[in-house]
Amino acid sequence: MASRPPTLDFLEAHFAVAEIRHVSGIGDEIDRAIRDWESITCLREDGSTDVGRILDTVLWVETTA
Repeated sequence: MASRPPTLDFLEAHFAVAEIRHVSGIGDEIDRAIRDWESITCLREDGSTDVGRILDTVLWVETTA
């Protein structure tokens, strides 16, 4: 089954969101959150779990040291 190309309205909306991401700088934060999410493992090498990091990533909360 062949897929249809996206509509012009969809492409314009996609472009607008991309521009907002770029201008606001939120794109970098989204990319960081995705990298953090992909790097999370259940256990560290020593068998412990960094629950705080997991929650920060899942809840997308920035913490200060």
